[in-house]
Amino acid sequence: MPIRLRLRFSAIFLTALALVAGLVLPSALPAEAETGQTKAYEFTGNWIDQPEALESGVGVVGAQWRLDINDSAAAPGNANVDGNVLEVTLENAVFTDTPETCESAELSEDRRSVTCDLGERAQGTAEVAFTGVLADGPAGSFVTATGTFRGHEVKLPEIPIIKNFGMTAKFDGGHPQSLIATNTRYQNINFPFSISHAQQTANGPDSVTYRLDIRYVDQNGRMVATVDPRQTSCSANDRIQSGYPFSDGQHAENQSTHFPDCTLRKTGDTTFELTLSDLNYDNGPRLDSNGQPLPVGWDVIAAGNIHLQVPYNQQARGGTVRLKAEPQTYTSVEGETYEDTLDNKTNAIPVVRGAFTGGWVLGAQRPNAYPGSPWTNTYRVPAGATVTSVAATTPTTSQNSKAHNWVCTTFDTEYVEFQDARVSLKREAQPTYIYDDSYEGDIWYYTGDMVDAWTGEPVDPNFFNCGTEAKRSDPAHGNPPGWSTEKPDDLSTVKAVKVELRPELLAETTHEESVVYLVSELKLKPSAKPGQDVYTWAYSLEQGRNEWRADRIQNNLDYYDRSMNPDLAEPHNTLTPEGWRYPYSGPGRDALLVVGSFPLVENLIENTEYKPGDVAKYTVRYGLESNLAEPDTDQVVVKNTLAKGMEYVPGTAQARTGAAVGEPEVSTNDDGQQVLTWTIDNVLPNDELGEIVFEATVPDDAEPGAVFVNKATATSQEVTVDDSVQFVVPRSGHTSIVKDTEQATLDLPKADDPDQDVTAWWDVKVTSEDPNTSSFVDVIDSLPYDGDGRGTSTDAQLKLASVDAPQGATVYYTTVDPAELDEDPGAEVNGGAGTPSDIWSTEFTEDATAVRVITGELAPGKTLSFRVNLSVIGGKNGDILVNKAVGRAESTQLRMRTSSPVTFIGAEEPSPSPSEPTEPSPSEPSPTEPTPTEPSEPSPSEPSPTEPSPTEPSPSEPTPSEPSPTEPTPTEPSEPTPSESSPSEPTEPSPSEPTPSEPSPSETQPGSSEPSSPEPSGSASTPTSTPEEPGVTESSTAGQPGATPDQPSDREDGDLASTGSAALSFVMGAVALIGLGLVLTVVRRQRHS
Repeated sequence: MPIRLRLRFSAIFLTALALVAGLVLPSALPAEAETGQTKAYEFTGNWIDQPEALESGVGVVGAQWRLDINDSAAAPGNANVDGNVLEVTLENAVFTDTPETCESAELSEDRRSVTCDLGERAQGTAEVAFTGVLADGPAGSFVTATGTFRGHEVKLPEIPIIKNFGMTAKFDGGHPQSLIATNTRYQNINFPFSISHAQQTANGPDSVTYRLDIRYVDQNGRMVATVDPRQTSCSANDRIQSGYPFSDGQHAENQSTHFPDCTLRKTGDTTFELTLSDLNYDNGPRLDSNGQPLPVGWDVIAAGNIHLQVPYNQQARGGTVRLKAEPQTYTSVEGETYEDTLDNKTNAIPVVRGAFTGGWVLGAQRPNAYPGSPWTNTYRVPAGATVTSVAATTPTTSQNSKAHNWVCTTFDTEYVEFQDARVSLKREAQPTYIYDDSYEGDIWYYTGDMVDAWTGEPVDPNFFNCGTEAKRSDPAHGNPPGWSTEKPDDLSTVKAVKVELRPELLAETTHEESVVYLVSELKLKPSAKPGQDVYTWAYSLEQGRNEWRADRIQNNLDYYDRSMNPDLAEPHNTLTPEGWRYPYSGPGRDALLVVGSFPLVENLIENTEYKPGDVAKYTVRYGLESNLAEPDTDQVVVKNTLAKGMEYVPGTAQARTGAAVGEPEVSTNDDGQQVLTWTIDNVLPNDELGEIVFEATVPDDAEPGAVFVNKATATSQEVTVDDSVQFVVPRSGHTSIVKDTEQATLDLPKADDPDQDVTAWWDVKVTSEDPNTSSFVDVIDSLPYDGDGRGTSTDAQLKLASVDAPQGATVYYTTVDPAELDEDPGAEVNGGAGTPSDIWSTEFTEDATAVRVITGELAPGKTLSFRVNLSVIGGKNGDILVNKAVGRAESTQLRMRTSSPVTFIGAEEPSPSPSEPTEPSPSEPSPTEPTPTEPSEPSPSEPSPTEPSPTEPSPSEPTPSEPSPTEPTPTEPSEPTPSESSPSEPTEPSPSEPTPSEPSPSETQPGSSEPSSPEPSGSASTPTSTPEEPGVTESSTAGQPGATPDQPSDREDGDLASTGSAALSFVMGAVALIGLGLVLTVVRRQRHS
């Protein structure tokens, strides 16, 4: 027996047993010409533009994970499969987000692992997933990434982590001091400093010298006097200063750093050199002296204070000392350099006598802080807001003074209403020092009339005195009627508060210079309309004075800022705008401005991902918020700054709610970004937010993974608020390949004519759901041949007719033995994807064994396709051709596999009606007595080529999702074996089923009793089976094994009998049919050989 016949015998026998037992067999043995099987899945990964190193805490890199999802069979299908889960784990790095291509994704709590379920994918798909990675490990470690997909593991190359050397000196912020020197002709000035070093980088120099410019100037910038270093020009930091750690060695380690060797030398009228040596580069503290976190990524390696002095006399009685440090370039011990250009090199402190201070402290409020700074007229507060002021000085220190020190605050009661008062002793209080409530002594409240305590005459609050004469042993002494230590029930009656600062408070206060703050919490009244200037007045008794004389001006010095003469303003004062009630502000009289409302803005975007060239849709919501019952309308200016490269789409702006808006004013800022501006008048506070929608285009050259940030602002009454949104250009996506043909069956003009020539054709389509444009797609189309292992079965002569390729594509041909041809364009023998080797030629040949098409660009969302036309000469009824294609796209890179079969149907004389059987007799199984000399007249129980069944294929045939390319059904259906007949239909159809001679319109098949006219070669015909079923041939409506026309089966839909006897009869009948079928096959083969 020939080898092929023996293989068929084994396959048929096993298939028959499977039918009997209800089993599903694995694919049969492959044909001789090909092994057929290949990898179903591939998985690779790479860093995008892999850097030589990443800086910890700063360095970001993208990882691409490429995978393909294929059917590994010789004739691959395109069924949808699930279970496509990608897992990635990082070391010394964290994910910035999850891949956009995930149907669902889970990010671990530490952001070091992600599980991405891609969802269902069609076989024949190549996919790329993008993950952004932020390095966070220590210098000297490595970023690693490990991905797994369907049992495959990929480890990306390690990337070393470095920290770029960096150092910076800080001179701003903190708490500078202006104190009376022991020699009262001088004022002592103290400024803080610190040095920070980038963590995990090379050490810097042992010594650094900073060039400082320090000037003592008045309010107009004119020099008041010279500044000089004090004898002790440097000291460790031993007090709380925000942003600076301690360095005195007396505090917690996590709040302390080193104090270096320090020298301050004057080099000119206003120039100094500060030299810091013996720098220690050990790890710095994590918290500052106030217990707040220090900047991430930096170690504060040194901190301290510099000490200066300025004269204080008739010619120099006030001003401001201003410090500015020049930028410094540092060099590490390894030769790296760093230019320190951070904006933290300036500071200033007013020169005022005494520890007295006062004014609004709206930036320290919680939860609602307001913009501005004391003594500068810059505070802006919405009507109805709660505001806070302070008055402060040190407790009594002299044992011989007539009275203890006092502080008092007077309220602008026409516009504010008292809410509460506290005494702050603890600078470390939370959330800020003004909320300390540790004081348990008395606070005095004044509820009397606003009159002069000395004369009883009505006075303006600006000239209110908090008593007459204070006395050391009697706190109530000098109080006019209206003062009490009892807090009144009606808080609106309180017009002033004061507190006696007894010596014992010196031991309790932790504030600088032992200052104690009297804190007053107030609420703006409805009378404080927008545009109203509102004041707070602070006053103190100190330095032995015991008379309340806030209005007294001595030696032309207005110490408590009560004068109405702007010429008496001190250098630390600020003149108020024209129209305000008082001429200047300062620590004794500070001002704020009421605004009618605060602007609101919300910035929204429709999606968080947009591809290059897409149109992004934005919504900006704006409005005003007010505490007033009937607030006035006001103007709001809305600006939207687009990310660089984005452009507004003209005509898309419109108002959904709120006032009508037209086209924005479009301008370009210094960074090249478009700025859209709308000015909206008469916006009503507390109304529904207005909405402006508009569109902007994403630049065509937007890089995958790029983040585009859009910022919106709303400005009203000199107050601006902002909100930002962003989107990312996705990098994840996939491409897929499918091969199909509308001619799943091809009509032959004749059943068996060695000269008939028809054209079979297949379309190959590659579709991109990848956000990146592939510069090319490379597909190898392996042409069918008999015994190709894919299910092809034919004796016909096959020749390539033509290839219809898209514009810009190049077609290549090869005549390499198909058994030796590698299907993969990426294989080395083929030259690699996009680069054909010398086995491929652009010269057409009809003897080609494979075709290779390399296309031009495949854009996101687009499809490229080409058609392969094959000339079939001498095709026979039942011949099967299975064409296969394997491709790679430049972007997704990995393989995409597909195939599609074509089955030939021959035209023959119609067979006798199944209702008029001839031989065999009804009592015998129909296959047992064939008439070899009359093959064109099969018995009714045998399948007829002219009467295909419209029903499902036999269970011995592969299902659409599990093609069996290596065992096609025999190609001679005129005399099939019983195992090739459908067991699902009785020999005589029931009345409710169409007979073969009268097919149902919905089930008419080629080759039925009413065949359609043959179409020209290459044209489509109605398919009779699912295109993805290589090797599936047509079956008749013959009955189940063992059934005859006189004994129809009573089992519908091919179900096996439920009784033991029926099952036994079925098995015995099947075994008998197996034997007879094999005999008939052998006879038929021998007759044709």
